[in-house]
Amino acid sequence: MAAVGTAIALPLTMVACSSGGSESGESGEPPASAEGTVNYMTWESIETNNLFDKIVAEKWDNPDITINRVDAPSGDYSQKLGSLAQAQKLPDIFWCGNDTEQQYTQMGILTDWTDKIASDFKEGELGFLDTWKTPENGIGGLPSLINVTGIWYNQTLFEENNVPLPTQDWTWDDLYSAAAALKGAGGSTYPLLLDGLTSTSGPVAMGQYAMSAGGQPFVDDVNNPTKAVADDKFMEGLDKLVKAIGDGLVNPPDFNLDNSTSLFAAGSQPMMSSGQWLAQSFGNDAKGFEWGWAPLPSQSTPATFYDAIGMCTPQSTANADDTWEVAKFLETEVIPEVMAQTPVAPPAYEPGRQGYLDSIKDLAGSTISDTLEYSLGVENTTGVRLTTTWASQAGDLAVQVWTPILKGEKPIEEVSEYVDGVNQFIETGGQ
Repeated sequence: MAAVGTAIALPLTMVACSSGGSESGESGEPPASAEGTVNYMTWESIETNNLFDKIVAEKWDNPDITINRVDAPSGDYSQKLGSLAQAQKLPDIFWCGNDTEQQYTQMGILTDWTDKIASDFKEGELGFLDTWKTPENGIGGLPSLINVTGIWYNQTLFEENNVPLPTQDWTWDDLYSAAAALKGAGGSTYPLLLDGLTSTSGPVAMGQYAMSAGGQPFVDDVNNPTKAVADDKFMEGLDKLVKAIGDGLVNPPDFNLDNSTSLFAAGSQPMMSSGQWLAQSFGNDAKGFEWGWAPLPSQSTPATFYDAIGMCTPQSTANADDTWEVAKFLETEVIPEVMAQTPVAPPAYEPGRQGYLDSIKDLAGSTISDTLEYSLGVENTTGVRLTTTWASQAGDLAVQVWTPILKGEKPIEEVSEYVDGVNQFIETGGQ
């Protein structure tokens, strides 16, 4: 038996009935790491955590280091993470988003793994690594999973209404034309649900249209932007979006999207933008009709969004070398196997990605794996949202400017007010 946390060695039936195969300290806080022990914390479900426990127990063979998964605090993960960071009680490894990694690294909370990554990984093995670099070129963690945005479509409704199916080279004009032909299909309120573009991160998302049409992204870097711009291609895309919303083809920004996935799974939503993580649930729940997933449309040059989540380590870790060995083990051996068995997202570790792609193809069909492989090869990419320390302020400004523009209450030219505001945040650091 590998040297793992006590609960991990229990039969899975007992683990499922206990705390999910982990330990917690008082008040729900992770226990302090004992010598020779590395604690890690995920945000996964009980079922997925059990799988982590099982694979770690089977594969870890270093008797000098014990791996112990600790329970994530109940409630909102990001808020609890902030509380643990403030109390300096973060576990040795914890799941984190790109925005958390950026902000915590710049605040001096995280261990910089730049040298370890350069030493132990070959160039190109870790996908989207550049997106985790801070303005000072530090890397406060390991990107582990990649989320890709695309368009889910109801193939049956397309065929019943004689609408051409999406292809890898379809354009935004094709998308809006399909929406017009599918208006009212399936009893839908809006044939096309675009959560990203109609959210407060919409200006960043519109940068994908601009890039695909030969223009510039809204910001040059979502982590460390030096300039925001809404060029003529951006304005072209914004004009089309506002018209599509006005024509009832796309949801307005105040439309409740909470039930969008269940509506799609029931066969009543023709199209919606979202990521590959829905494939597993649709593969199990979306029955009685054919469906697929297509890349984001591009006008003339392929472009897409990206988002990488991963693992972070606080500077307070008791033994950075031991922690690194465990993080590397999770990255290269455990996460690829977990994703092959529960296909939620492609691993950032490229040599470990094929198991996920094979599994998702078997579960949800070839359009999913084909779209993923296509999208992961697109060179023109932009982040899904700002990850800066002043991102929430930009969101507040978007409510005042972007939202009323999409609702037709302000002319599209007034987006310059948002651009100017973001450039001011860039200059002042949000002060």
